[in-house]
Amino acid sequence: YREIMDWAGAIDVKPDYRMRPGVLKQFCSNGEGVRDGYRRRFVETPGVVAGKKNMIGTSLVIQKLIPQVPAVIEELRQITKATWSIEGDEFDSPLALSRVMRQLACGFYLRWDWPDGKPDFEWLEARKNWNCDVRDILKRSRKGLDSPLLVYLAAKAGRINVPSWAPWAAVRDRPVPPTVPVWKDPFIVNAAIQWGQKDGGIIWYQHKALGERIAKKTRWPHYGAGTDADLARDPVIICSVKAQGTGKNLQHYSRNLLTTLPGSGQVFEQVAGRTHRPGQMADEVTIDWFGHTSELAASMGSIIEDAEFIQQTKGHVQKVLYATRI
Repeated sequence: YREIMDWAGAIDVKPDYRMRPGVLKQFCSNGEGVRDGYRRRFVETPGVVAGKKNMIGTSLVIQKLIPQVPAVIEELRQITKATWSIEGDEFDSPLALSRVMRQLACGFYLRWDWPDGKPDFEWLEARKNWNCDVRDILKRSRKGLDSPLLVYLAAKAGRINVPSWAPWAAVRDRPVPPTVPVWKDPFIVNAAIQWGQKDGGIIWYQHKALGERIAKKTRWPHYGAGTDADLARDPVIICSVKAQGTGKNLQHYSRNLLTTLPGSGQVFEQVAGRTHRPGQMADEVTIDWFGHTSELAASMGSIIEDAEFIQQTKGHVQKVLYATRI
């Protein structure tokens, strides 16, 4: 286990968390970096099948588009970041904040849709106070308390005293209400429609509310959960990254628009591979993506870091690394 943790620390995808390789260099051949050594030992392990993915002759161009952010969206973004809340709902972690910031980048956010319009104020208040306390604990970065789950387990076991735990424990198992989108400005809907009207292609979405709104406004074919885009031949289609981004053969399209970048390099590779794949007849496949907020722009950096990690440790050539990025 110790050796596994040492390797994990030495090859960590995030440079800020990467440990010095130290004695692990002893396992590397002359001229090998620690990731190179890890990859060689990994692929030489009996039972491991790891080959390089085939590159195709079609070029790949990845281009950032920057739609104009409306003032109402930018103002709400700044307030949300400053208060770590939206509509009075406190966030318990950077991940929860990031989730809402990505929604706002699309022009909306999700709020609770209470049955019969009657909010459970006791549940809301307890949840708000608990999330606030969890966030304060995470800020202190105490060992063993560096995630909302670990804080929850410690409070439940009585290992830490959190004033808001008892009220939250009393109501946390109540049914969570569904959510509905609150649209502040449809600027990304409009930008995606303009993109599709120009030369056609696939409009990829991660937020169901966004995909449904584009489809409702245009009546373009919409492929979400429970559908299959393989047979689509319409000039423009709207596809869920989650439902259609893996295992689909969409090489009859060569233009892609990512309304929101995926959160990992692995997912990006899968989406890119739907059109940039054997059987693609176009000379060039394009992947446009909206990078109009700092969060979205940073996502591309994370995707590249993930891709470098995968390519260097497993030998799989990653599309984002050999593509032309504009």
